[in-house]
Amino acid sequence: MPGWAPPTPSPTGRVTVSDADTKGLRLRVESSGRKTWWLFARVKDAPRGAAATWHRLGEYPAMTLKVARDRAAADRVTARGGSDPAVVERERRAAERARRVAEDARVTVAKLAPRWLASHTVAPSTHKGYRLALDNHVIPALGAMKAAEVERRHIAALHASLSATPSQANRVLA
Repeated sequence: MPGWAPPTPSPTGRVTVSDADTKGLRLRVESSGRKTWWLFARVKDAPRGAAATWHRLGEYPAMTLKVARDRAAADRVTARGGSDPAVVERERRAAERARRVAEDARVTVAKLAPRWLASHTVAPSTHKGYRLALDNHVIPALGAMKAAEVERRHIAALHASLSATPSQANRVLA
């Protein structure tokens, strides 16, 4: 196949294929068939004898060869600048998580409820039950509160207010 070096077999059953056009770009093929793009690069001014880093770029086919090459080229520039691309990516993700946490601290239960419901893949009947519990009980009782301020005592009070319908109270609690 043009543009690729011969595959390197591994004792684990993994095969690593090097891109002949982009230095350090590898496609790892696991014995399970999973294919992942990796960048193998040395960081400039790393301590003598320091190992080169492996930086995971993404899954194939979600990440195409062109995108993997572009990302590898950008990450090699980062490595030549003296920063480990894997560390830079971890720091970027940590900053993004911190931003989301700060944003979530300001969001109310009423605004968070639809996002929570959308993030759960469940059977249609379960989804309907969740939607009814949110609309009829959770949002009227807690909707105006900031999600970060909801405490155990608020949940306990909501649960206790539904004591006339114990099964519904337990569903809302769950």
